[in-house]
Amino acid sequence: MKLAYYVYGEGEPTIFLLSWTATTELWIPQVTHFSQKYKVVTMDLRGIGESDKPHGEYTIDKYVDDLKSVIDDLGDKNIIFVGAFIGGTIAVKYVTHYQGKISKLVLLSFVPIPASARPDYNKEAFEEEYEKAVKSPSLFIKKFWEKIIPDPKFSSLREWGYKSTQRTPPEIFVNSHFNFMKEDIRPLLRKIDIPTLILYGDEKQPGLKGAKKLKDVIPGSEIFFFDGLGLCFLNMFATNKFNKILENFIKTGKINY
Repeated sequence: MKLAYYVYGEGEPTIFLLSWTATTELWIPQVTHFSQKYKVVTMDLRGIGESDKPHGEYTIDKYVDDLKSVIDDLGDKNIIFVGAFIGGTIAVKYVTHYQGKISKLVLLSFVPIPASARPDYNKEAFEEEYEKAVKSPSLFIKKFWEKIIPDPKFSSLREWGYKSTQRTPPEIFVNSHFNFMKEDIRPLLRKIDIPTLILYGDEKQPGLKGAKKLKDVIPGSEIFFFDGLGLCFLNMFATNKFNKILENFIKTGKINY
């Protein structure tokens, strides 16, 4: 199976940027900034962008295996890994199973809790939503982006996300999304043994009430909230602040913002 990854610039450390459904264009603001000093790598996961799109289950473990293949192919050993959304889940599973390649970890809009552990979880409703998504995957994807970016003033970004996702077969999107929703990686968090930075949007948002607790769960981690911003695309909505925080973390292992 072909996996597409892209290398920009040169030097150390290597900054590895990984998202999920959005193709590597998501990281253009970071590639432009950081490739002037460092080696920057982006990747299209299986089923996305220029990578192959085989039939079958799209599980987090398969994504981790793919990530390992790419990192082994790179041969780098001083990697700053930035994982957004499901990319963060993949990163946690990778660093807790394979050591020696990732020196610092950044988790962006990270969701460690499975749907079944959330207060509003209803098993029947969850299964019904899945069945509807399987029957009408394109409609599910459209509603997904409306939920992720509800603010009409950011409609152009929502449209970009939707069009980017259309490069993924809709049935693959649905399969990987619901497999992710079932994944519980909370038992792995205390096993992370490298400097870790956790980044979220405004802490007043629904669903982020317990986010601060992650700092106590992940040893030696730091957490930063972007006031006034939503859950996703912090790297685009607040590019300068995001890049500054990331650069400080690369150099010192601290936020220093």
